[in-house]
Amino acid sequence: MIRAICFDFDGVILIANYFSDRLPAKYPTVTSKQILDVLKTDWKNAQLGKKTMHSVWKKHLSKWNIPMNLDDMFKFWFDGESLNKEILTLIKSLRSDYKIILLSNNPKERVDYYNKQNKLYSYFDGVVISSDIGDFKTSSKASKKVVKLAGVSIDEIAVVDNDLKDLAKYKTQGFTTIKYTNTNNLRKQLNIK
Repeated sequence: MIRAICFDFDGVILIANYFSDRLPAKYPTVTSKQILDVLKTDWKNAQLGKKTMHSVWKKHLSKWNIPMNLDDMFKFWFDGESLNKEILTLIKSLRSDYKIILLSNNPKERVDYYNKQNKLYSYFDGVVISSDIGDFKTSSKASKKVVKLAGVSIDEIAVVDNDLKDLAKYKTQGFTTIKYTNTNNLRKQLNIK
């Protein structure tokens, strides 16, 4: 029986118009590929808490000749994203029956931004952010933290994520996994009207 549900941040809680598409559309001195290259390399250090978001992006802004400071760039980035209000409404309704945990492979600064703007953490009984634990959300370290926060065994925890590779990793650890496509389908998968 499922007694706790973990929700991934990017792609489930957060709906994004990709920054890697929007920045080049506004500033053609940078390409989507260049941004994606940063996200695949340097960004991992920020995800693990080894670097700040500012330190990762600072050198790239000047190299790409982008005429904005870091705070303006982050505002531009985050203003192109929004919280999934349907899923947050569902989460509110689930809290009386389940422990609800947020999972994220993000620098704390990014998730904290949404918490400050929207009181994001108030929707959850616990939060596991990769930069806080120094390891990715699919790691055994993250799983142990999830189990501790949930206060139940791993086989009583479902993970909702939109990424099949991540879901496969969770499944091998003993979690029940649910592929997120939209909130209506998730309601059906959870047998909620």
